[in-house]
Amino acid sequence: MLHKQALIEQLTNGCIEKGEVKPNDFQPIPPRYQEDGFAKSLICRAVLVSFYLNLYELPGLFKDKPEFEFSMHDYDRFATIPMQLEQMRKSEDTEISQRATAILMDYAEFEQQLNLSVSNYIRSHNDVCLRVVQMMNMQSSPESIQNALAELRRIQGEIENGAKKVEEAKASAEETNNSEETGKAGG
Repeated sequence: MLHKQALIEQLTNGCIEKGEVKPNDFQPIPPRYQEDGFAKSLICRAVLVSFYLNLYELPGLFKDKPEFEFSMHDYDRFATIPMQLEQMRKSEDTEISQRATAILMDYAEFEQQLNLSVSNYIRSHNDVCLRVVQMMNMQSSPESIQNALAELRRIQGEIENGAKKVEEAKASAEETNNSEETGKAGG
């Protein structure tokens, strides 16, 4: 049981992908986490053929920096294994049937625990309160504050230019009115 739990803890991160959220101009948004179904299928098949059936070795899995060496080719090569186990479970030979049943039941428990671990990881990392705190931290970084100040200065400049144009237009309109009034008074 401890070995299975350690394996699940080691593999959970490989079943998760970060979904980058498109930020607006100057408010960074923390990533959103979701399940990577493809990676999870690959991982589950690798566990079945390596840890349950000893048909494949994953020597780099328990290193400090885990290495997962199970390719799509390997996945395809072992594609029929679950079906073969299911057929063995239905065998009339009780020893074969019992072993296949034990493997399938333990593997189903492994998958259930992995699904729960992935779900808990996603739920905890996508928690609204956590994301709000992360967003506030991201927005209060020196770079974010500099970007916000630069944006503020740009907007202030546009407002000042707009105000100057309005003043110039008013002055031009007053001159036109004054010259028209002078022309009418003189005529």
